[in-house]
Amino acid sequence: MNQSAEQAGAAMEEMNQQAKARAAAAQKQQHERIEQQRRTRRATTEGGWLAKNCADWTRAWEEMKAPTAEREMNKHCGRLERYLQTGIAPPGTSRGKVR
Repeated sequence: MNQSAEQAGAAMEEMNQQAKARAAAAQKQQHERIEQQRRTRRATTEGGWLAKNCADWTRAWEEMKAPTAEREMNKHCGRLERYLQTGIAPPGTSRGKVR
């Protein structure tokens, strides 16, 4: 009877390990999908425009250390991050050439 309990415990441990491995694999796949989505969004016209604004204001902040540059850097980099997370460009974002 004791041996049966040990076997059941070992089987349960193996099932737990398999469940953990499946959960870790699913989490890794989800992370990869999110990163691919972020790369795709960054490659759009909107993403490129927002990234350039963020980089410009970051450079201005690094050079001047002015409060206005810091505020604008936070604003524009925040807009970029929200766009990368949601795919929704803020109003006024360049959408490329209009014909």
